Amino acid sequence: MEVNQNTNSVSTFKTSKYYKVILTIASLVVIGLVAMAIYSAAGEYQELQPDASMSQAVFLNNGEVYFGNITTLDEDYLVLEDIYYLQVTPALQQQADGTTVQDPNQQPQVNLIKLGEELHGPEDKMVVPVSSIIYWENIRNDGQVATAIAEAKANPDNAEAAPAVDANVAPQAVPQVAPQPAETVEVTEE
Repeated sequence: MEVNQNTNSVSTFKTSKYYKVILTIASLVVIGLVAMAIYSAAGEYQELQPDASMSQAVFLNNGEVYFGNITTLDEDYLVLEDIYYLQVTPALQQQADGTTVQDPNQQPQVNLIKLGEELHGPEDKMVVPVSSIIYWENIRNDGQVATAIAEAKANPDNAEAAPAVDANVAPQAVPQVAPQPAETVEVTEE
């Protein structure tokens, strides 16, 4: 009999006003906590926006690095404008037999190139999926790349406006390991 009375007590409590009030309050608390978490995350995301007074370096997962101004950044895409990139030219040495090989004793020349003069004629605006980005960072205005960009902007008609960057400090993305080819399986018909 006591079991039935306890079961009846629980059933009575679940249908009572107090149970509904407690359930409503608990639901509101959970909804409030979720809303606070979303608001907090949005606030943190806003803090991660690029500094408009600086240029940014964008490191892609294919090893490429671009410099410019991030004008849009959301959870899906980054838009980079006023774009520059580094072009590395290895130091070459001519051999006695007339062949040319890379000189291991000399640093390669690293030049800053303005996007837009390539064969395919790209617009000076790049939309990059966030999934292709390793990271991005603001670059100091007194850094070597930012200084070279400022000089190039000050002398747009000068072919030497984008001076060489020291190869010892030129930023590079971490190259990804290429996936190994799948094993080939020969299928024969019987």
